[in-house]
Amino acid sequence: MKSDKNHKMWNLFLAGVFVASFIFVQYVLFELHGMKDWPELLAVVSLVILVLALAKKKTWIALTTGFGYPVSFGFGLLFARDGTDPGGGRTNNMWFIWTICLLIFIFAGVVAQIVSERKSK
Repeated sequence: MKSDKNHKMWNLFLAGVFVASFIFVQYVLFELHGMKDWPELLAVVSLVILVLALAKKKTWIALTTGFGYPVSFGFGLLFARDGTDPGGGRTNNMWFIWTICLLIFIFAGVVAQIVSERKSK
């Protein structure tokens, strides 16, 4: 009984961290990234993975997805570079770094989950 209550609290905590980080990134830090659709797309994909992981009690996947969104954003800000495309337009690679980092976080969670499940057998 206690384990089920802890699991529910963990689910609420991770969901809260994810939602708070999405709101913070999308609205409070909008001036830093200036993207409207891409953060929402990343959030929707992350949310689907997070909900599925929580429903199936895949702790590592849920953990790396929930915290991966804001941490990947930080990496995107840290390593982003401005550039110019051949037509003279301004470019920035933050969206690419953010996306790749998030995918790495999720992949690391899948690997950690597999290793954890194999060790517990």
